[in-house]
Amino acid sequence: MVFPEFKNSFELWNIFDGTTAIAKWLKIYGIEAEISDAGKVTQQIIQGLGGFYGVASLANSEIVKILNKISRTPISPSVQHQKLKHEINNASKGDIFPCRNFEMLVERHAVELGLKLQCTKCSSWSWYSLRQLDEKLQCSLCLREFGFPIVDPHLSTWSYRLIGPFAIPNYANGGYASSLSIRFFANILDINVEPKLTWSAGQILNLSPGVKVEADFILWYQRKRHLETDYPTELIFGEAKSFRGENVEEKKFIKDAFQQDDVDRMKKLAIRFPGSVLVFATMKHPNELSPNEIYRIAKLAAWGREFVKERNQTRAPVIMLTGMELFASHSLRETWRKAGGKHARMLELAGIELDSLRVFADLTQQLYLGMPSYFEWLEAKRKKKRTK
Repeated sequence: MVFPEFKNSFELWNIFDGTTAIAKWLKIYGIEAEISDAGKVTQQIIQGLGGFYGVASLANSEIVKILNKISRTPISPSVQHQKLKHEINNASKGDIFPCRNFEMLVERHAVELGLKLQCTKCSSWSWYSLRQLDEKLQCSLCLREFGFPIVDPHLSTWSYRLIGPFAIPNYANGGYASSLSIRFFANILDINVEPKLTWSAGQILNLSPGVKVEADFILWYQRKRHLETDYPTELIFGEAKSFRGENVEEKKFIKDAFQQDDVDRMKKLAIRFPGSVLVFATMKHPNELSPNEIYRIAKLAAWGREFVKERNQTRAPVIMLTGMELFASHSLRETWRKAGGKHARMLELAGIELDSLRVFADLTQQLYLGMPSYFEWLEAKRKKKRTK
């Protein structure tokens, strides 16, 4: 709150978006940052869908696979309109608002309606937007002009085509995973306690001469408290991955979503920003994580659990997010409760506060990295020290 110094005076404020605000904050610490290509795609997805309410239309593993399949279609990445509607509605069965997913993607211009026409000169099919339709059209393959099939209208098909960032292959260059990760912290983590969140899509940080590190998303996260001062703001760095090995081409070269280089980059950020929260997010199902991935991230998580007396907090809590969390339709509690087993048991802990990032990090480390609870780990460490 700001009070004017004089009567009838006013203040002029320049309100920055999250990406600009975080970049300016980093500059105070001597770190130049620029939005990455992947970050630009993430930003376009979130803004194009009208915020996290629109991003919810992507919170379905089958839907993002459908969109990715279309983006990889050669020459004309489009699909017949009824087929797309049927596939998305089929994939949406069981969602809270199943009919809204298709409508949202169309209304927010993730896809665009047009006509697929067959060239009378070379017999190839090309897609044309409503604005391009005319009596004479140019073939996108042979580049020759041909007439609109007035006599033979069967040589045309109404189709939807992906546009903007949604037309980029490989799950929008990772943009779907990053968008869903940011949405998770904004709307899903704990719907009972809505946090204050400032977000930035991927940025490349110049930590020192010759050392550049890219974060897929950066967040300022603050928990609220009723009738008390809010909790201190937490700094979050995220590494987001899609379904590695989902495409035939990827299976030949990439098996794991998270490589050692990814873990090393996150550790560099934790060293430069002590106490920051590190997030590893993937759209893969929990049982699809490989032993190597788990080992790499668990090793970093154990390092991050060390307590720093000077800061009176752990070094760098590590949060692991899987498709279960990224594709949650409404709330994390409801999703874990429905999953049953060890996920449901985590919710039975007395007074569990999911919106506490350090508590949540501990839970995900137990669930996905095979680590003991923080207190069990700490007690074992103390016992070992006493034995020595």
